[in-house]
Amino acid sequence: MSPTQVSASSEYGVSIVVTWAESFQTTASTFGSIDIVINNAGIMNDRFWELEVDINLNGTIRGTLLALRFMGLDRGGNGGIVVNTGSNVCIKPYVSIPIYTATKHAIIGFTRSYGDPYHVNMTGVKVIGFCPSATNTNLVRDVKKQLLSLKYEKAWERDIANTGSQTPEHVARALLQVLHKASSGSVWLVEKGQPPREISYPTQ
Repeated sequence: MSPTQVSASSEYGVSIVVTWAESFQTTASTFGSIDIVINNAGIMNDRFWELEVDINLNGTIRGTLLALRFMGLDRGGNGGIVVNTGSNVCIKPYVSIPIYTATKHAIIGFTRSYGDPYHVNMTGVKVIGFCPSATNTNLVRDVKKQLLSLKYEKAWERDIANTGSQTPEHVARALLQVLHKASSGSVWLVEKGQPPREISYPTQ
């Protein structure tokens, strides 16, 4: 199934559980199967932190569980790939946005757990983490209204001082590279317009 076909069925908000399940069902019924799910919905607004947690973390969990339901070999599916979008804050936490940072750390922990061979051997679904740094999107519109406290403004300036930026097109190309070569449970960072690189974690 092409990215265009996937996006055609993804008009619903991730916080609406029943509707999103229906979106998966409609996609599977229309195109025959679902092969790739990219959980990319997210906001950065610590001031509305409960909504932030629901969209960023709970949305990723819901999307992954639905993907496993529709793609898992153990559920009659053909297997597939799930990509969960984290952030560079998973590598270097931003002290100015602690709740957003927490949601992204949780996403990567969740991804690495479901990406383990224990689950992949059962479901045939690879689960991969993809962590872009600052990208030219609307994620940050008015940071003063997105921080939990105005006291964190100077911390925000320090956090972003050396992050650089990159285009959505570069991130999309990097994602295609990751889809082709990433092993399940791996986590990839793409920053400053550079090629994606895998993040190493301790094994013990």
